[in-house]
Amino acid sequence: MKTKYGVGVNIPGTFKLKRQADNFYLFQMEDNSEANLPKTFGIIVHTYPYKDTTDFNYINVRTVRDSICKHSIPGEIAGTYMSTSESDFYPTRIKEMVNLNGYKASKISAWWTVKGVSVSGPFLRYTIHIPGKNIIFAFEGFVNKANLNVKDKDIRLIEAIAQSIK
Repeated sequence: MKTKYGVGVNIPGTFKLKRQADNFYLFQMEDNSEANLPKTFGIIVHTYPYKDTTDFNYINVRTVRDSICKHSIPGEIAGTYMSTSESDFYPTRIKEMVNLNGYKASKISAWWTVKGVSVSGPFLRYTIHIPGKNIIFAFEGFVNKANLNVKDKDIRLIEAIAQSIK
């Protein structure tokens, strides 16, 4: 993506490429380091056309995210798929505009769920307008089967990877 769009992210070698399609990449890493708490880390990187500054509002970011996930991240049961949780049961969603290595970026920290199944976990998503390219570069990391007591550490790993976006 760095060659094609002028921006990319350094994905650690412990993450394996699980799916690639037009302008979409899904990487996963299995973590069994904590007894009886196996979990999966996922990283999604994709691009889509930039329209205007409304591309950064929460509703538009969520809509694009849910569309990408519906078509690219199916659940374990047929007809189910990852989406953004809007439940008040999960912690408050946080959205802010930030500077990420010189890029104006929307940062969202929230919870995902699988439509039709009681499964959820935290995610962190950055959307960045690439000047001169009229595209949005989207980076997201999520944790599946996260123990609530270690969630902050897991999200810090994803944040550290996101900081390599250049």
